Amino acid sequence: MAFPFSFKGPELLTPSSTKRIDVVSYQGRLIGAAELFIGKVRQITYAFIYYIEIRPAFRGQGICGQLLQEVNKFLEESRRLGLLQNFLNAPDSTYNFYEHYGWLPIPWQGRKKWMYYPSREIDSKLFPQLIFDAQRRAQRIINKL
Repeated sequence: MAFPFSFKGPELLTPSSTKRIDVVSYQGRLIGAAELFIGKVRQITYAFIYYIEIRPAFRGQGICGQLLQEVNKFLEESRRLGLLQNFLNAPDSTYNFYEHYGWLPIPWQGRKKWMYYPSREIDSKLFPQLIFDAQRRAQRIINKL
């Protein structure tokens, strides 16, 4: 039986902003969230998944997959390229999870830790610039904590 929940979060239109998608239970309890920040390199606007998490008590019910589908929907509707950095080396099971939902690995510097969601066409030569920009922005967020 599926656990009843809903997604909510404000829309976001500008680079250097963040978007948070919350997963809320039918009782109004926050059970998970995804946070993305928006960046732009040349004419490519991207959304980097800063984190995606479901509370332990609610895992194993398909909620994270549905949350990732909401992220994908946001990327498709806004025509933003999705980026994420998986801190675990392939072939970790999280790669299979993201690949199941349409994310593809970016071979970069001999590692497969970076993945992207192909919501738009992109010249693969731009990936190093996009990754550098995403790392720089993520470091700024970490420094503010």
